[in-house]
Amino acid sequence: MNDLRLSLEHMTVLGLSPTQIVDTAEKLGVELISLILDTGSYRIAAPSFLERPGLTDEMVARLKSSRVRIHAAEGFLIDSNFDAERFQRLVEISARLGVDRGIVMISDPERERAIDQFGRLCEMAQPYDLQISLEFVAFAEVSTLSEACGIVEATAAANAAVSVDILHLMRTGGSPADLERDGLRFGAAQLCDGPRTLPRDQWQHEAVSGRLVPGTGEFPITAFLRALPANLVVGVEVPQGIPVTSPQLLAEARRSIEAARAVSDRLR
Repeated sequence: MNDLRLSLEHMTVLGLSPTQIVDTAEKLGVELISLILDTGSYRIAAPSFLERPGLTDEMVARLKSSRVRIHAAEGFLIDSNFDAERFQRLVEISARLGVDRGIVMISDPERERAIDQFGRLCEMAQPYDLQISLEFVAFAEVSTLSEACGIVEATAAANAAVSVDILHLMRTGGSPADLERDGLRFGAAQLCDGPRTLPRDQWQHEAVSGRLVPGTGEFPITAFLRALPANLVVGVEVPQGIPVTSPQLLAEARRSIEAARAVSDRLR
């Protein structure tokens, strides 16, 4: 990979309002962000665009005056009940915001039903030129790269892809070499650092509020980035549980972005 298209991920600055995330990206010199549109059943500090329709208009107006773009919308959670109306609204909001892809997590334990629902979501998103990218999560039903690729391949939708977070790749026993899998269609990637191993009962806490700045842990970051296709968006996702009122939140976000840029310089 010759260079990094860095994104400031929503989770890194969790608690900031959507427009404040744009402000922060501008301060850090980053032109891409991810944005959580709805938290679903997860209790995290992000406003719902479904419950507050005015947020969409507010963000559209803010983005018009900025070079910042939203590369990914999060909040597409597939469970045992396919809520077509909810997904349709998320797809339409994503289109209004100029989003490139929706990030999907699957919590449905029934694989065939999950494949069907993922395929239906891809079909709904197709008219809006929205990629639907499945993220495997170490403590979710679809927890490994292989499982995510299997669902995308079974769906066979032209707009289906897989997003790879180095944290979940490492926690499920994967390695950068796994990214050379034939036919792997990348959506995006996410970067952070961490200890080589961690007790399983700490995985969820680590993912939500205990990640390390790139270069301060034991993950094979350089090998991971070299294994990615050129020009893939790499989201810097380093939530550390810092209160939104603390100046340290912006300082640590800056530190994480600068660390990712330093890796980019080494790769060049």
